[in-house]
Amino acid sequence: MEERRKLITEKMILKSCKKLYEIIAPEFKPDIIVDIKDGGCTVGTLISQLFDKPKYSIDVHRPFLNSQPVKYLENLYLDMPQELKIITGMFNRFLRDNISPQAYGNGGLTAGTDLAILLVDDSVDTGDTMNAALGYLREKGYVNIKTASITHLRKDVKPDYVLYLGNFSFPWSSDFDFNRLLKLNTSSEKFLSQGIHI
Repeated sequence: MEERRKLITEKMILKSCKKLYEIIAPEFKPDIIVDIKDGGCTVGTLISQLFDKPKYSIDVHRPFLNSQPVKYLENLYLDMPQELKIITGMFNRFLRDNISPQAYGNGGLTAGTDLAILLVDDSVDTGDTMNAALGYLREKGYVNIKTASITHLRKDVKPDYVLYLGNFSFPWSSDFDFNRLLKLNTSSEKFLSQGIHI
């Protein structure tokens, strides 16, 4: 059985971004913050405000997974019986494991500069998305790049700066369980309040 994901609330995101900033600031002075859409946008905005630096976004996705038929299935997913959700989840994992993500810039970044970049995302699971974004930035000529996220899923895939190891769900995640949030599984807040750094 799959581990139940811990919920991260908006309040916890604010605290986590501040902690992440406090870890990064003494070691790395970014000139710009680059976030990975869509999950990294909120984290990127908060981090850029804490550093008082401009923010840009990179869109990273697996082309097939953003197609109309897949989006249609995702919308149906909410009303599917549990057995069908398991099969759909297995198919989705197969696609994610076998289709490499591609990164697309928003045109705001200039190529070939020696600026220090902090690349942020909300969570790093397989590392594919972060690696695609890193590849995009390196193709643009950037070399001074550090990575950061609030969470990461696997011990073998870790950003330069990260707070927590585990399976988390953010409010913008498609699988965020608002019913559980109403009951507030305090184990997530308790876990984050302990300030455990991986």
